[in-house]
Amino acid sequence: DPQFGGPMAEAVLEVLNNKKVRGVITTHYSNLKLFAGNTPGLENASMLFDNAKMKPLYILEMGKPGSSYAFEIAQNIGLPKEVIQLAREKTGSNQNRVDTMLVDLEREKKTIYDAKVSLANQQNKAKNLVAENEKLRAFLDENRRVLIKEAKQEAQNIIKNANKLVENTIAEIKEKQADKEVTKQLRQNLHQELVKNTVPKEKPKPVQVIVGGEIVVGDWVKFTDSETTGQVLEINRNELVLAIGDLRSNVKKNRVQKISNKEAKKVIQSSASSFAGRMNDAVSGFRAELDLRGKRTEDALFEVEKYLDKAIMLGFPSIKLIHGKGDGILRRMIREYLRKYSQVNRMEDEHADRGGDGITYVYLN
Repeated sequence: DPQFGGPMAEAVLEVLNNKKVRGVITTHYSNLKLFAGNTPGLENASMLFDNAKMKPLYILEMGKPGSSYAFEIAQNIGLPKEVIQLAREKTGSNQNRVDTMLVDLEREKKTIYDAKVSLANQQNKAKNLVAENEKLRAFLDENRRVLIKEAKQEAQNIIKNANKLVENTIAEIKEKQADKEVTKQLRQNLHQELVKNTVPKEKPKPVQVIVGGEIVVGDWVKFTDSETTGQVLEINRNELVLAIGDLRSNVKKNRVQKISNKEAKKVIQSSASSFAGRMNDAVSGFRAELDLRGKRTEDALFEVEKYLDKAIMLGFPSIKLIHGKGDGILRRMIREYLRKYSQVNRMEDEHADRGGDGITYVYLN
């Protein structure tokens, strides 16, 4: 009977502690956990338990008692809920609070243990990186010393050879008594040797020339990797907002280069003649209906953005977005996203007989 077994076990433990006996005591008695926490010479310990997966981790943690997880395990093995609830009521509020506290404590211990393991892994990675960095630095230092030594040796050899060549040249000129043809030939040989040992100059890197200075609002620019042109509407640090026809697009500054107004006019005139034909083709090939079912929210919003821009450019009065019902998250995210567009007048659900709130009609200004 735990009512008598608990005090009996506590008395045994107290006598053993007074006699300075060492040992490991395993128990489920809650009174022993409290007794060990308040008595010098005794220390609580418990095995870590993953209360999410309801599995033991077989790791001993010193200093804190653990829970028996009686109710959690009972629920996990399929004991009826009314039986578990009745058992909680019979256990008493104080004991329930203690057990709940132990479960929370166990969860905190698991979190702390995971954090310790993660920190230890990061420290090991940092140590390995430091060690690799030291090895690399030592390797580079050794290579630098070897290269400097070889360069000095090469320079000494060049100087020695140059001195010998000059001395031989002077001696031959004297021996030939300054014959013009021989002197000319010797000078050419000397010049060739000098050119052979000359270090070639590096060509300067080409500097990109920006036509007319920095890019400002109102300038015309062209993409560096295509012939597409646009006019700058806004500048946000390293990003530009461009008007490309009826579309607005955000691009990085380094993707475009400024062009002159004269060149921009030529581009506009050349493209104007074919614009009407392209618009007719675009309108005939455009469907005012977009199916987004099965897509992730991020991918769906990206598709909506492209689709809406095209619909606005082509002048369509409304579009139909099929997102399905599900839990309603995709529908809510799409509608919140569309509210940011000033071109959107209103949004409505489809008729209940034809899809209801699984379809959104978007009416444009």
